[in-house]
Amino acid sequence: MTDPLATLLQREAADLDVPTAPAASILVAGRRARRRRQGATVAGSGLFALVAVAGVALGLAALGGDDPAGRQRGVDPATAAYLDHGVFATGSTIHLGDGSTAEVAEKVKVLYYTSAGPLVRTGLVSHTDDDGPSHYTLVRPDATQSTLDLDLGDRIPATDPTQPLLAFAEAAGGPRSWQVVVLDVTTGQERARVDVEGSLSGGWEAPPVALDGDLVYVSFDDGATTAVDWRQGEVVPYSGDGPAVGGRVVETVDDQARVVDLATGAVLYSVSTERYPYIDLSPDGELAKVVFQDEQEDEGFLVVDLDSGRTTTITEAPWDFGWTAGGHLFSVDTEAGTTTTCAPVSGTCDEQDVAGSVQGPLKLAGLSYES
Repeated sequence: MTDPLATLLQREAADLDVPTAPAASILVAGRRARRRRQGATVAGSGLFALVAVAGVALGLAALGGDDPAGRQRGVDPATAAYLDHGVFATGSTIHLGDGSTAEVAEKVKVLYYTSAGPLVRTGLVSHTDDDGPSHYTLVRPDATQSTLDLDLGDRIPATDPTQPLLAFAEAAGGPRSWQVVVLDVTTGQERARVDVEGSLSGGWEAPPVALDGDLVYVSFDDGATTAVDWRQGEVVPYSGDGPAVGGRVVETVDDQARVVDLATGAVLYSVSTERYPYIDLSPDGELAKVVFQDEQEDEGFLVVDLDSGRTTTITEAPWDFGWTAGGHLFSVDTEAGTTTTCAPVSGTCDEQDVAGSVQGPLKLAGLSYES
């Protein structure tokens, strides 16, 4: 009886419709966990490779760990390149991580990372403070496209590199009444709509939001931040000073700007506010880019590994650098026609040529160009 039963079970299993695993989400989450495990042992090499951006020659290697072949097992090369090498736009040309390009119908305003590929905000002009309409197009890692039936006007939406989602807020009939809306960028279907209250005196049509996992953070007047669990459909307690990224939040307390781990309450990094520091967390919340705004831009910036505490100075213009969806630091040199991507944990950097047109304003995915 055992053999016939096994055969029957195998036939039944073969007929099951098993959905494809979300490769991008799994890879980003895996790298986040691996980076935290390795954080305590990084001491010697850590972020040293980032100095390559300032002119130190390093051997080129595959990004992301000790086993690049194993890292990419089961993942198509286009998705792996999207995660590792970043995305940027020049004019109406989207440059994907593997060197391929995609053309969109309008000029690029902002690029947002999602697990399905970059979501591109476009319009008649490249700046965001224009009164004209904005459109949102998903460009997948294989360069195919689909446009959402959506015009958010003067609002600041948000995405999460580990999810195929777009979150935004809209008015709900009263001066303090709003709704948080979460859409699936692959289908355009609404995933959640949650009521929230707060004061917004002006500046935007609706409060700016940030998306991190199951939580949407809504920013109101005087720095007040409300957290919404979009899966549960409810407002949840939150004491952070601003939105969190990967469970870490940037706060200003007295005369200190700092990064705090929400789960433990530990202060991971702290610096005096005397130099007007601007702290930008990587998409996984593991690294901090620290720009001292009392200096000239060409004097550089710091990159801090928040788990190991190791800090490296990059002597290049800070606003030339963005993050990849996988948490690497990357820059684009349109004059030289190259991009440089560095993996802080593995200590490797990669430079590659830019394909396609580099005409028009440069926009790096993951950077906020909203105004």
